[in-house]
Amino acid sequence: MSHKFKVGDIVTVRPAIGRFVPNDVFEVLKRLPGSNEPEYQIKSAMARSYLIFGDIEGKLDVLRVECGRCQRKGRHSVRRLIEKYGRNANMMKWKEQLNGHCPK
Repeated sequence: MSHKFKVGDIVTVRPAIGRFVPNDVFEVLKRLPGSNEPEYQIKSAMARSYLIFGDIEGKLDVLRVECGRCQRKGRHSVRRLIEKYGRNANMMKWKEQLNGHCPK
């Protein structure tokens, strides 16, 4: 049986009438075993306080960055960033790594 979702996918839940489930955006954590119908463990994607590369996938082709201290500028392909770090990589940690290379 094929799976509808993959781990790391961001999905919008639209509950059936009469179900008390918040209409929200969720991240798929894992597929649950032992069911004829695919079931998944999910968590609210809004609980994060940081961006991941998957948040900008399909919205930006190139991410432009600029250092406020030394005026360095750069352009990074979002596709290549995802290939290198993964969709779920924390963009703020990546930015801190870039800041660590600042000559000033």
